[in-house]
Amino acid sequence: MKFFSILITAIYLILNSCSNSTKPDTEEGGYPPKDSLKINAIDTFMWKIDKLWKPDSTFHLVAFNERDTLKYIEVDGNMPRISSVFITDTTIIWVVFHLDNGELKLVRYREKRDKPVASVKEAISYFEKGKIFYSKERGRGLEPGEGAGSFRTLPFTENTRTPAELEAEYGPFWEASKKAIAEYKAKNQQ
Repeated sequence: MKFFSILITAIYLILNSCSNSTKPDTEEGGYPPKDSLKINAIDTFMWKIDKLWKPDSTFHLVAFNERDTLKYIEVDGNMPRISSVFITDTTIIWVVFHLDNGELKLVRYREKRDKPVASVKEAISYFEKGKIFYSKERGRGLEPGEGAGSFRTLPFTENTRTPAELEAEYGPFWEASKKAIAEYKAKNQQ
């Protein structure tokens, strides 16, 4: 048992010493040092929830457009995963929210644009106590006729945008999703 404790402590120290972000922890919107253990714990939580993904409910979310949809699952009275798709003539935005007891733990924001230039991007943001503590991203322009999924082979890089900028990007979709679920549940409980 003592060996196991020492091993875990050593791994923790090595991961933290090798993975500190170069971004300062500032009030201007920077990130604290990268905490690989927190990130891995949230990734593990996300993967466990994603294994359960058989949506209990799928419905149209008329938040911005008639083609918007929302799916979610419930586990033991909690809603750990909400998947929302927002579609316009030139853009598809897919946002997946992972929650632990109602608190955001991870937001995966994907966007495919056809205009002004065909492009795709993905940002994954990790949360602790309602605040983003780390975010990574990837994306690129698309060639004519190229599918949106082709960017998945790109490596992630640390996100250079501030938590406030990321929240401004996913926030309207988070609010629309919460509102749609509340309305859907209220309507179907009658």
